[in-house]
Amino acid sequence: MSQPEVQWELMKIGQYFQEKGIKKNGPVVTATFAVEQVDGQPILDMEILVPMDRQVDLGGEYRLKRVFHLMNAVYARHEGNPNLLQGTLNENGAVHK
Repeated sequence: MSQPEVQWELMKIGQYFQEKGIKKNGPVVTATFAVEQVDGQPILDMEILVPMDRQVDLGGEYRLKRVFHLMNAVYARHEGNPNLLQGTLNENGAVHK
């Protein structure tokens, strides 16, 4: 997804939660698997994980992960221009070369 598509998806998830009466129960976690440049724009291969206040059978394009294990993770926070995301990842050692 491009950065605008990521923002759009986050808005869709928020609308979905509102329609289903689901409340977010903690911070949103994203897992970025790869970043590629396509036509000079970063394209992210990522997963968006949103903790919920209760277990709900999700239909359509979303899936429920009943168990979430986090191992061998690197944390990096990026604020600002999404085109500079790769630099943040490089600075924090989140990208292997």
